Amino acid sequence: MNMLIEKWEVFEMKDPSLKKKAEVKLKNASGDFVKRNCKNALHLALTLLILGVFATSTVMANEPPIAGDLTPNKASPQDVGTKIKWTATATDPDGDPISYRFWLKGPSPSEEWQPKQEWDNSNKWDWTPDQPGDYQINVWIGDPENVAAETWGDYKIVDYTVTEAETKGKKSVTISVGTESATLLGAEPAINQPPIANSL
Repeated sequence: MNMLIEKWEVFEMKDPSLKKKAEVKLKNASGDFVKRNCKNALHLALTLLILGVFATSTVMANEPPIAGDLTPNKASPQDVGTKIKWTATATDPDGDPISYRFWLKGPSPSEEWQPKQEWDNSNKWDWTPDQPGDYQINVWIGDPENVAAETWGDYKIVDYTVTEAETKGKKSVTISVGTESATLLGAEPAINQPPIANSL
């Protein structure tokens, strides 16, 4: 700015007609300075805004867990009354702690999912079916964000069949004494022979 003023003074000394040109140059110079600095400030503000949004989204983004396997310790089919242990596996890209929630649907034709184990860090669930039929077992996989929202990050569904307890080759006999009765399950007797009791 001083340089321009000095130039203007030199112009005035040499040629008074150049005074107007010097004033215009001086005015434009200050305007350019403000315009340039405003443009630079705007670029800086936009850059910081973009970086801030990117940094915030990077920090806030949560990757949901990924379901692996859902396996029973006894393969389908199994008889009614058999204890079956289910084990689920999962991974979380963010390394968050994983919780599991088990559901059961069945026996068919029931279409209603019943919660069997609420959110828990245990990936195992014990099930002893008391009715024959076709079932579906479902496990929800969640991290703390999913658990808080009561929703799953991922899930796995497995079909399973439960059969009647094996009675082939056995015969049941009901014995009544007064008001009491008991059913005996035994081996098939020979013709014209009474059944042989195995259990009461």
